[in-house]
Amino acid sequence: MESDDKDLLNRKLVEKEINSLRNRRVLRKYYHKIHVPRKGFFQIDLLDMSNISSKNKGFTFILNIVDIYSRKAWAYPLKTKRASVVLEAIKDWWKQVRESAVFVQSDNGSEFAEARPWLEKQGVKYKMVQVGDHNSQAIVESFNRTLRMMFRKIFVVNGNMKWHEYLQGTIDYYNNDRIHSSIKAKPEDVWVGKTKPFVEAERFVDDLKVGDVVRIAVRREIFDKSTAIPMYSKKTYRVVERVGNRYRLEGREDLFARYDLKKSMTPEQPSREKPVDRQLKEVKRDRRVKRTLDAEGIDQRNILRLPRRGRREKN
Repeated sequence: MESDDKDLLNRKLVEKEINSLRNRRVLRKYYHKIHVPRKGFFQIDLLDMSNISSKNKGFTFILNIVDIYSRKAWAYPLKTKRASVVLEAIKDWWKQVRESAVFVQSDNGSEFAEARPWLEKQGVKYKMVQVGDHNSQAIVESFNRTLRMMFRKIFVVNGNMKWHEYLQGTIDYYNNDRIHSSIKAKPEDVWVGKTKPFVEAERFVDDLKVGDVVRIAVRREIFDKSTAIPMYSKKTYRVVERVGNRYRLEGREDLFARYDLKKSMTPEQPSREKPVDRQLKEVKRDRRVKRTLDAEGIDQRNILRLPRRGRREKN
């Protein structure tokens, strides 16, 4: 009886673990908030507006630049994202912030290839992150969404989609008249030093320790189907070291943030155990059998389970 209960418990743990591979990946408690000591730390990104470029004199992109400390934003309409065109816009922005700029971060897209060496020559530290890393670029990504939302409202009121005509006015409103929800102040007031931003206390939950077994979040492309690609790796890894706010895993050279890791619900499986793929097939088979029995009105508890016969002995 104890053996049956143990098998049932193990089966439920395996099923729960398999389901978790496709569960929603991100939990807010595993994020570190992005804090900087003062103004001059910037994130930059391109906002794609190509779907309505024909209504905006060929302007296809908006170069958005946000100061992390004050949340003050700059925006420049672009007709192409060639590196030389992006650099010219950045040079125009630089004239306004050259006394304050300390650090700039962007993704490693080719459009910023010329901006990085030029800014580094000006004495600015420049960091590039992986394209699609929305966590590291969270401040400017949030601004991109806010700007789109503001444009939609303006389109409805004015009855057209000519965002290039409203861009500067929208940015002025964002910086000077709107209380930012994160810093509880107007970005321009914080930028010029009239007030200080509200900083929410860190509530990061650090529940990983050396020796824990984890899975790694799988990077997915924009049009990948969520049902076709698991959210986490099938292979498990052991945490061997914590380096700042990141973790080093056994057999991996790179470091991982907490939100990229998921603690495994089951311990590491010995080599003699069945692989996850085979366990997944067994779980699916049991589900099909259960549906069939339920449709026939048969109670599984009334089924007599007999041990499998081994191979017949040869005469």
